[in-house]
Amino acid sequence: MTAYALGLIDSSWAEDLVEKVRVIQADTLSLVQAGFTAGSTTSETSCEAVRLCCDTLVERLTPLKKQLQ
Repeated sequence: MTAYALGLIDSSWAEDLVEKVRVIQADTLSLVQAGFTAGSTTSETSCEAVRLCCDTLVERLTPLKKQLQ
């Protein structure tokens, strides 16, 4: 999911962004304010968080890409 979303930026330097993504264990220790970790609910929450982060990155980096071209 992350690679796809960051690939939407479509730039040679966007490939380096994927290497900067950090994946942590999804448990109550790592996600203190997430509440209970109940299997699929945790997976859905993690995927949604990644999707929102990628949307924000694409939104913020697209103008920069246009400036650099």
